[in-house]
Amino acid sequence: VPYTPLLGDMTNRLERLGFRVGSVSNMKMVWQCGPRCDVYIGVFDQVESSGLNIARDNLGLAVFDEAHCIMGDSSFRPCLERFGQYNFGLFKKVLLVSATFNRQMAQNTLQMLNVKSTLVYSNVIDCYPHVGKVYIKSLDYTLQGQSCYQALEELLGKYLDNYNHGKAVVFFNDKSRLRADALKFQNCLVIDGDMDTAQKREVINNFVYGDHRILMGTKLISNGIDVSDVNLVVFSGYSPQDIEFIQG
Repeated sequence: VPYTPLLGDMTNRLERLGFRVGSVSNMKMVWQCGPRCDVYIGVFDQVESSGLNIARDNLGLAVFDEAHCIMGDSSFRPCLERFGQYNFGLFKKVLLVSATFNRQMAQNTLQMLNVKSTLVYSNVIDCYPHVGKVYIKSLDYTLQGQSCYQALEELLGKYLDNYNHGKAVVFFNDKSRLRADALKFQNCLVIDGDMDTAQKREVINNFVYGDHRILMGTKLISNGIDVSDVNLVVFSGYSPQDIEFIQG
């Protein structure tokens, strides 16, 4: 997965399906002693420490969730530019998962991974994850003269008053604004990059399975967290790019 906040959510999904889940950071033992788990999960940055460069054979399936981040983040994450040095071509299959890919992006990503196999491409943008639901997205801007916090307070207040069910996610462009605004709201969950993996996993679990209805975080968590109860997504203080809008 591209970012640490997604580790907990993905681990929970796999464990609920009955998979034994391990960490990519323990992969060096796998190459030497054989696998002890069904699935090994980690963030893209951990590829360098996974020992993949010493792997030779018996590789199964490599899955890149939110794979559009490989190219999208490569300008500020140097580790992604070095992906081509590793043995991804030794895997029986390399699966790129994204709801915001087009064919050219997928092909360019495979080139970055140094994978020359034939690409089987499917347009998943039109495949809704929750069958039977209708998704309507609109983009509203804050009125001129109104601060971001005032607009957010008004919006969330109306949402909580008018809807007894459902959850809301608020994305901020930077951690300083996240912390400043989140402190003013009661009974909301907050997640950011300064938390360790266990803390992030606990926050996501509390939001998905608990009674908290509002989650606030930086825009990095806009990728990959699928919560069927979410029916309000707010980008506070910035305009989302196309991929962020689709992901949200």
